[in-house]
Amino acid sequence: MRAALAGLAGLAVLIGLLPGPLLMLGAGAIGALSGHPGLPEAAPLSVSPSVQGADYAPLPLAVLLGLLGAGLVWLCRRLSPQPARRGPAWDGGFQAPPPHLPFGDPATQPGADGFAQPLRRMLGGRLLAAHEAVHRPHPGDTAPARLESGFHDPLPGSLLAPWWPCASGSRWRRSGCGTSACGDC
Repeated sequence: MRAALAGLAGLAVLIGLLPGPLLMLGAGAIGALSGHPGLPEAAPLSVSPSVQGADYAPLPLAVLLGLLGAGLVWLCRRLSPQPARRGPAWDGGFQAPPPHLPFGDPATQPGADGFAQPLRRMLGGRLLAAHEAVHRPHPGDTAPARLESGFHDPLPGSLLAPWWPCASGSRWRRSGCGTSACGDC
């Protein structure tokens, strides 16, 4: 599977760097679809929209960009006062786990809430009617800060309301999804 995807990615790069042969192969179809005979000039290394127009040559551009990138990497390494240092990976601010918990404390491991919070912040205001509130203690107070978050998904109620009388209003939330706890069902 990985080899097939790598082969398709390599083919896409090859077509992007050498568009001329593929465009020459499809010149008849391009002419039939667009109403004009196709590209007046398509060489293996460049493509031009007209005889007097500027050529687009992606392979030399890619080579120049590669040389420029390699030169910048060399220059940064040459001008750096010290070699790159390696340090331990950041552990989210938590201390190293004790020996009896080799994978760390389960309470400090990343979970679904941590991955969902940025999505709730980005999409939740309009899409899910999400809300967050941070309650901070006063200075000098030893109480912990609290983060309260929640959301209300309006889509199930609006989609199911025409077919299921429990789907609308507060009865939907009280009855729970999929149960027939309301009296109308």
